[in-house]
Amino acid sequence: MSGGLLAVLAPHGHPLAAPAGPGWATWLRLLVLAALVVLTGAALLRPVAAPGRAARVVVATAGVAVVVGESALAVLAERPPAPVSVVVPLGLALAAVVVAAVGWRFAAAVGVAATAVAGAECGVAWFGDAAQRLVFDRAALLTGVAALAWFAAARPRRALPVHGTAVVVAVVVLAGAAQLTAVDPRRPVAGLPWLRDVVFGETAAQVLLAPHRPGWNLVRVSADGIAVGTDPAALTDTAPRPGTTGRWALVALPEGRGSLWLRRGEDVVSLPVDTGSSRGTPPSTLDMSTADGPECADAALGALLAGRPTGTSCPADDLADSDAEALRAAVGFLARRGHRSATLVADTSPRSVAAGEVVRESLRRNGMSEGHGPVVVVSGWAEADRALRDVAEGRLPGEGSYLAPWLLTAPLLAIPAAAVIPLRENPQEPAALAYVSALRDRVPEATATPAGYAAWRGGPGPGPLRLYAASVVTMQLSTTGHNHDGARWFPGGALAPVSGPLSAADPTPGG
Repeated sequence: MSGGLLAVLAPHGHPLAAPAGPGWATWLRLLVLAALVVLTGAALLRPVAAPGRAARVVVATAGVAVVVGESALAVLAERPPAPVSVVVPLGLALAAVVVAAVGWRFAAAVGVAATAVAGAECGVAWFGDAAQRLVFDRAALLTGVAALAWFAAARPRRALPVHGTAVVVAVVVLAGAAQLTAVDPRRPVAGLPWLRDVVFGETAAQVLLAPHRPGWNLVRVSADGIAVGTDPAALTDTAPRPGTTGRWALVALPEGRGSLWLRRGEDVVSLPVDTGSSRGTPPSTLDMSTADGPECADAALGALLAGRPTGTSCPADDLADSDAEALRAAVGFLARRGHRSATLVADTSPRSVAAGEVVRESLRRNGMSEGHGPVVVVSGWAEADRALRDVAEGRLPGEGSYLAPWLLTAPLLAIPAAAVIPLRENPQEPAALAYVSALRDRVPEATATPAGYAAWRGGPGPGPLRLYAASVVTMQLSTTGHNHDGARWFPGGALAPVSGPLSAADPTPGG
């Protein structure tokens, strides 16, 4: 039960320093905690006052609130527990609440069974890793609530068992309260990326760690001059990455618990990590060691902000059908504008290789060739940054730049390379701006990305394809010097549609 109490208070699937998902989750946790207090109080008062019908109804209602609320949080957690870890305790809890409400004679048997299961699960959880504890603590809470519901509502038969029961419940509650004051609330959950706030002297910073599994992990910090690593005597300096914001470093994390050390000047901070084990959590399929690692970490951040499960692959691992269609539509647009050739910029990632084939096939289908002309960029952020700077500085001649949809990031759009990009959704629509606001509220210096938005939203946006042109504009400042740019996808710039709805199947010259 003490672990279960922690499960109520802590955000499900997140360290406390990270956002806990939608605001309703916080209110739901408060409701669960209040209902648990009602159950505990009823159990402690049971020796001095036998419950009447009204009291049993109140206790049963509180039990239902705890069971339903905790189950909702479990299902919507970033890493939902295994079904058996919820279904079995949930069945026991519901059975106990029902028998407590109606006063069935076998209520004692249900209460004893639920208490035994709760104790066994708490014991297993204590010796497991962090991910197992999260699962078992939640299950222990459900079964513990079943026991509390019966203890509080069932009619006592003899005075001695009643007093014994009250003592047991009181000890459990006091033990839980003691653990709440002793356990580090920032305990990480194995296999889940985390976001933390740290302070170096007078400088505050955010730290993102992904994927938080054994092997190479990517660390992103929001302030400069920070070094990170697992050995305080051998830390790696963080550095900017092309096409993104913040400063980054790769850190190799061992299996199990440890610490991530950060140093800025003379200030040193240690953050707990728990990468889990091959027994406790499945191996990670997210490769953060490539040039596309920051995009993958940004997708993990988007999922973290929304309380969604982290994806099992990185965005650069494959080409989405919607992105392939967008590239075909962009090439068709170029053909209708009279272009007879285009320059293709790609890299070696699986997504870029597949996108390059899509573009080449579309060029052939539209009677175009690969050579000079508009620059079509289907690489990752790093190669796109280099190519766009070459276009802007004249090293790569072209008649404008056409970017793949995943390159809609402010650092790339700010390069003056006449960028045009096919999109299904206006980045200034309410849904996109809600993501931008959530991102800025948690990591103020971060910029919006398609990978983060898709993970935050849970899928691609709807709507027909249109081409949008990026342009840098002068930001207006108030007389007090404050920036009123607001929540924008492209701070300091503008994105405007320059075409009507596009289709890859539209007639083309000679087609």
